[in-house]
Amino acid sequence: SAIELMLEEPTLIKRPVVEHGDRIAVGFSEAVYEGLFGEGGRETQ
Repeated sequence: SAIELMLEEPTLIKRPVVEHGDRIAVGFSEAVYEGLFGEGGRETQ
């Protein structure tokens, strides 16, 4: 499960890989996440 994997590899939490549509973001960047999901981290409609 995802939780087990995060417990085994805690760097996954610090360096997430996010796939959204045809885009992939590696690591955490608030600005990049806003671009992917819209303001507030919610998916835009």
